[in-house]
Amino acid sequence: MQAALLRPMRDASGPDYRSEIRIVIAYEDVADGRRAMQTYRNLAGELGRGCEFGYELWKFDALQVPQLKELAAQQARDADIIIVATRNWELPSSVKSWITSWL
Repeated sequence: MQAALLRPMRDASGPDYRSEIRIVIAYEDVADGRRAMQTYRNLAGELGRGCEFGYELWKFDALQVPQLKELAAQQARDADIIIVATRNWELPSSVKSWITSWL
C-alpha cells in the first residue's frame, strides 16, 4: 500500500512538483527538540523509502528576532509539515505571532 501511495509523487510533473518533503520544526528547549527530531526520524523511516526529506530547526528564542522570525515564517509557508514541540500549554507570544504570519 505504501508503494501505491508514493507512486503518484514519483510520476507527478508540473511546476509545483517537489521530490522533497520539507519539514519545519520549532522547539522550546533541548528536550523538546530531541522529541521533535525523533518524530521527524519516525516520519522519515515510515515514508522515506519513496521520499526525500529536508528540515529546518528553529528554537523558540530565535523567533523573537524579527529577521529570523520572517525567515522561519517563509520556510513554514513552503513546508509540507510543521512540528511545534513544547511541554507548555501556552505558547510564547513570539511563537503565536510566527504561526499567525504563515497561516
